[in-house]
Amino acid sequence: MSKYGRVILPLLVLSAVVSSCFPTTSLYDVDLSEWNADSENVTELRVLIEDEGVEHSPVIINQRYLMFQSQKNGNDDLWYVDLSQRRGVSQLTTYNGPDRVPAPHPDGKRYVFLSDRGEVGYYQGEFGKPTSVFLAEAREPENGGWSRGEVSPDGKLFLYVSGKYIWTFDLKTKTKTQFVQGSQPRFSPDGGKIIFQKYSQTQDGVITSSIWTMNQDGSQLTEMIGGDSKFSYANAMLSPDGERIIYEKRRAQGSSSYSQSWGPSDLWVCRANGTEHTQITTHPLEDVQPYWKDNQTVIFVSNRPQSGQLEDKTFDIWQMKLSL
Repeated sequence: MSKYGRVILPLLVLSAVVSSCFPTTSLYDVDLSEWNADSENVTELRVLIEDEGVEHSPVIINQRYLMFQSQKNGNDDLWYVDLSQRRGVSQLTTYNGPDRVPAPHPDGKRYVFLSDRGEVGYYQGEFGKPTSVFLAEAREPENGGWSRGEVSPDGKLFLYVSGKYIWTFDLKTKTKTQFVQGSQPRFSPDGGKIIFQKYSQTQDGVITSSIWTMNQDGSQLTEMIGGDSKFSYANAMLSPDGERIIYEKRRAQGSSSYSQSWGPSDLWVCRANGTEHTQITTHPLEDVQPYWKDNQTVIFVSNRPQSGQLEDKTFDIWQMKLSL
């Protein structure tokens, strides 16, 4: 399964992180000859961020700014670009340790991220200000990689993962609440529900993940996507109108915990009730970390080459418009 490097090692470079959280398959190790771009369920597909760095964990702020994590300058930092002006990228953080997995604050002025600035955990920053505020400590997850933290739409709760468990932190009372074991939790657009991935292990040792929802108070646990040990489902997110879920799906290629390997990840969409699943991307390489820009547009991370290119690719940020 995906794993990030340990954030408590500030000298750990992104290349080591990426080698562990993404497969290292070369473009020349996969057969692209039979792949047909027309098989992808999109009306428009274009690369947004492409350079020598490795970009990931993209999010959208106020429908205008794209924020992401990159190692352009040799360190994990946060960067952003104004999509309305189509200008070059700007560096947001310059701390000498890793700053990772950013997420927007609902007020559009602040953001949250994972760092080790004297204490490993989640911090809150503000555009135009060099300082950051500590929010909650975090232990490295035992399954999966570090999860993006998230502030509830009403600005009252901070949602995050520490160790095995999903937690919320009340930003007013400073009280913490522990929920179920899980990873990559995200609020629904109205804040009433939390969607997350939950890990399980089959009798022959295969570890997979499925997509679940629960109410904000932890009640009404419901499996939405999963139930097949041959596949793993991850990084689910509800669309802004709450009507659809986008998620990653990949096939388990190994048969045990000792030989388990995974095929490439594709992006799928289904109804918010877990029905009517539609495959969106079909490329033989990696399509991961989807994030809704609006109800019809999604950004994601991929190492696919641009049309007509055959050289090996780093992970870049792409945008697509769905055709559903």
